[in-house]
Amino acid sequence: MQQPAILNMVSHAQEFQQLKVRDEELQELDRHMFDDCYLPVSGGSESTEGKVNILLQTYIGKQLVENFSLVSDMSYVAQNAGRIIRALFEIVLRKGWSVMTGRLLTLSKVIEHQLWDFEHPLRQFNELRPEILNKLEQFELSLDRLKEMDSNEIEIFGSDATFVTVTLGGFALRHILKQLFEY
Repeated sequence: MQQPAILNMVSHAQEFQQLKVRDEELQELDRHMFDDCYLPVSGGSESTEGKVNILLQTYIGKQLVENFSLVSDMSYVAQNAGRIIRALFEIVLRKGWSVMTGRLLTLSKVIEHQLWDFEHPLRQFNELRPEILNKLEQFELSLDRLKEMDSNEIEIFGSDATFVTVTLGGFALRHILKQLFEY
């Protein structure tokens, strides 16, 4: 079972059956489905499970919803979907299903950190400009590779890019782009 099937299964959970799709939400749900959903959404925006799936993927992608009822529903979906996936993780871990355990653990972390597993880890820092993050992903630069780069190699990010050391909980992490962090 891959991520799309897992999200589809979770979106059919009993916890979400009381959510209703309102007519005034359809246009925004459609927009989020086409713009913000990386994984296919079964059921479309007109069904409850489709709405749940769209809102969950929108939440993971850190996208904003405008409709007030969708804001409330997205918070509810994110909270409960994370809980359901962690419970499923515990079940498959006890059963010894290693492949599903890994997939559910990954999906649990994706929801918790609002960061898709294929996105660059530095996307979790809101201070970084989108164009810089896009370049990091375009050039497929891992954190290890960034640590090894010298100032000449950093020029792909702009003329004033420099290395900066950021200490996070006693762990020194070398980042690029001094101008992105406001002290």
